Amino acid sequence: MAHRDRKILIVEDEMIIAIDIQNTLRHLGYLQTSIASNGEAAMILVTKERPDLVLMDIGLGESIDGIDTAQQIRKQEPELPVLFLTSYSNRKIRERASGIPGSGYLLKPFTPDILGSAVTNALGE
Repeated sequence: MAHRDRKILIVEDEMIIAIDIQNTLRHLGYLQTSIASNGEAAMILVTKERPDLVLMDIGLGESIDGIDTAQQIRKQEPELPVLFLTSYSNRKIRERASGIPGSGYLLKPFTPDILGSAVTNALGE
């Protein structure tokens, strides 16, 4: 499957960051991207759009964080890979995130090359 056929959902509460990630992905050849700004919207888009990968910010600025949202998504779609994005590198967050099968962890800020490599690995390409 070509990059352009892959659907990627970006879950990020800061829209400028979400758009930057979306533009980077499009530059890398991933043309089918969508954005959710919170966990509830992410759940709706997972059901509606059936993405191949979710890029999930851990700190969504609401009562349900990205890790809790990812757990809900994995209950609904057990094979859907989730790549966590975060500005915080602390052990407790890494441990919570690593407890979700099929997930990875990417520390912000990241370069387009690092994002591209992480996405390629998460999609098994």
